[in-house]
Formats: sequence, structure tokens, C-alpha cells
Amino acid sequence: MLMFAIALLVGSPEEIVQRMSLEEKVGQLFVVPACPERGDDHLHDLRVLIEKYHIGGIILKQGTQESYRDLYEKLKAPELLHCGDAEWGVSMRMRDGVKYPRNLTLGAIQDLSLLEEFGRQVGRECRQVGLHLNFAPVADVNTNPKNPIIGTRSFGEEPSEVAKRSNIVIQAMQEEGVAATVKHYPGHGATSKDSHVELPVIEEMELLPFQEAITHQVDCIMTAHLLYQPTHEVVTFSRDIVEKKLRGEFGFEGLIITDGLNMKAINQTGDTALKALQAGHDLLLYGDHISDEVDRLLRTLIPQAIESIKESVDRTALDAHVIRIIRAKQKLIREIPEASPLQSPEALALKKKLYQQAMTVVSSAHIPLSEDFQLVQFGPPSEHLTQLLHPSTQGLKVAAIYDMNEAAKEYLQKEKPEVVLLFTSPYKLLEMELAPTTIVAYERDSDAEEAVVEILFGRQKAVGCLPIKL
Repeated sequence: MLMFAIALLVGSPEEIVQRMSLEEKVGQLFVVPACPERGDDHLHDLRVLIEKYHIGGIILKQGTQESYRDLYEKLKAPELLHCGDAEWGVSMRMRDGVKYPRNLTLGAIQDLSLLEEFGRQVGRECRQVGLHLNFAPVADVNTNPKNPIIGTRSFGEEPSEVAKRSNIVIQAMQEEGVAATVKHYPGHGATSKDSHVELPVIEEMELLPFQEAITHQVDCIMTAHLLYQPTHEVVTFSRDIVEKKLRGEFGFEGLIITDGLNMKAINQTGDTALKALQAGHDLLLYGDHISDEVDRLLRTLIPQAIESIKESVDRTALDAHVIRIIRAKQKLIREIPEASPLQSPEALALKKKLYQQAMTVVSSAHIPLSEDFQLVQFGPPSEHLTQLLHPSTQGLKVAAIYDMNEAAKEYLQKEKPEVVLLFTSPYKLLEMELAPTTIVAYERDSDAEEAVVEILFGRQKAVGCLPIKL
């Protein structure tokens, strides 16, 4: 394996592919789950896939910077493409990372230079923990308020704004040496179903963000498990939607990767991977972190998929896929920098600034808040917010909503508080009557709480704008 690893970096991709066996080529197509904090059995399963089946990539799951580095050392496979989910930073999968705001919060920010800072910081953190390919940003236009899987992961519901913000993050991240992945083509935002468990239906494609990303030379596109109603095609298996449109019509030359092929939205048969490959995907993704499912994927489903492809694959098409994969590896695989704390002062300062710039005042009758006021919280209460506000037992009613549960809805309807602080999705505004003072803070976070308090008492001005229409 070490000689093969060196060979991946020497010579043209075309020459390298000519030297590879069928088994090595097919293995390069697969990205499999790697769970840094599981035991020796899991490590053994990964080694079998690497040594026997020549798999080309891993998707890193829950862990820490230390456990990631420890796994790389134990696998001794420097030719692997390391992939990860870092939509709001590496904290999406790493306990010691900084949790930056989600995309919908970033969609409220008007100073777009901050999105560039965000993209650069995420890129630096990915390199620091050894990730080559980040499955971000989400470029879905969230046009359905009831969308259970995209929602706050989207920059908003205006296609041009989503495209603009996505491209800023893509370019900044890629300038730091990490490949970005725009997802979920051809648009997962108009659904009300979760493709992890069932197949959503879309009536039309929201292509602008993906076309713009291609124009800005994004390295990778992830497709979605969707049923395109007009033609009754499952996107994952549609050559017209994947190969012909992305390659032929849009001229995309980068990597195309599936969403998780083990998701319940699609039938997990022996030829699922083959059908996805034939549709035009270069990389076939399998991802899970639940122990029994990971074992089943690594020991049974993925070996079966590899054998199915070996028996039926078009050799010329296979070479084209592997050439693109090798080209990406030559560009992306570099020595991992020395370990350093992810919770750096610079990272924490950026996080604070992003929340400050996102805060959005929807109504402002009682700003600045100067009278005595009572505070009631819905969702697990925040002691931090209580300490910041110093409420009394009388005066104006201030409601802090972390969870728009039934108790919160009843309180808002009956008590009609003068001030509402919304530490959750702005779509929750659709479930309430607008209070005289309403501030959207987007997420439960101590920096969001501090930013809201500064605005509420008139010490700072809110400059964020709602990224959705009400």
C-alpha cells in the first residue's frame, strides 16, 4: 500500500490509472465511515477494506483532533482521501472544535467579508485536523418552512443570495487548500421530507446556486436522494440529471459524490452503488456512526457493492472517474500541520463577531429596555441569559424562546409578552403573533445571548436582516 500511496502522487493521473488493477480502480470510488473512537474491531474492518478492497476515502465521524490523528497513524494509509462534515466548522463532528453559526444565521449577515473570514477559518481547521474534502457548504434554497433536513442549514430562500454566500465560502475554503462540496444538487430545499428516511419529491430544480458554484470552480458537488416528479427519476440514479446536465450542459470537471448510499430513502440493494456510478458519480459515499450499522456497512454492504461494480462496470467510464479522483488527491493530500488548539482566541473572536452581525430586530417598540421586566424562558433555561439580564418580578414581560413548544405557544397567545427573544429558527415567527419588540437570535449560544442583550439595552445596533420572507 505504501508504494501505491507514493505512486498516487507521481506522474500524470492518466499514467497512474493505466498502472492500476481493476480492483484498485473500483476501490478508489468508495468513501467509507471511519469512527476514530471505536475499538480494535472497527480498526480491523477498515484495514481489510484498505488492504483487500483498496478503498479510496474515509468520512471521519465523531471524535477529537487527537483521536483523528491517532486514527491516521494506526491506519498507515496516506493515500486515503479524508472527508468530513464541517458545515458550521469541524465542531459538527469534533467535540473540541468551535461551533460557528449555521448557514441561516450567516444568511442574516450583511457584511459579506465576514463570510470570507468564516470560510477561511473553516478551511484552516479542516487542514489542521487532516481533512482534505469538506462536505460543505449547503447551497439548497430553503423554500419550504417545514423542511426537516435543510432548514437552518440553508443560507435562506432567495436563490441569488444563497448562491452569493455559498461562493464566498467556497472560494475562501479552497484558497486554504481544502476542497469544498456544494450540496445537495439539484436542490433539497423545497421538500417536507427527510431523505435519511424516505424519498422526498421535488417538482422543479433550484439550479442557480450550483451553476454559480461551478462557475466559481467548486471542487466537488454532492447530489441528493430526491424523486424528480416531472420525469419520475430518482436523482441518484439519473444519468440525465447527473452526468448529462452537470458534465455536458454545465461543463463541470470536478468530483461528483453521492449522498449516503445507505440512507433509507433509496433501496439498499447490491446494485445501488453500480446504478449511482452509472449515473455519473465519481465517489460513492457510505456514512454512519451507529455501531451496528457501521459494522454492517464495512463488513457486508460495501464489499457487496464493490463486487457488483467489478462485474458490470464500463472500463472506459471507470478510468475517467478514477482519473478525476487521482487528480483531486494529488492536489489535496498534504502533510498535516502540527497539532494546535482549535479553540484559539482568533476562532472564538470570529464566532462572537458572526453572531453580533447576525442579530435581527423585527420590531423595536421597547428598545432600549429600561423599565423593570420579568423573564420567562422556554426550552432548557439559560442561567447565562438570566445573569446577563438581571430580571425582576414585575414590569414588562420578556419571553426567551429556545424551543417553540406548546407551552411557549400558549404563553405567547395568552400573556402577549411585550418582548420576545427568539433563540431558534426564524421560521418560528410564523407560529406566533409579532410582539412589540421581537429580536431574532437564530440559535442557542452564549455569544448570541450576549449580542441580544447588548441590542436590547441599546448598547449596540442590530444590523442583521431576515434571510427568509414571512
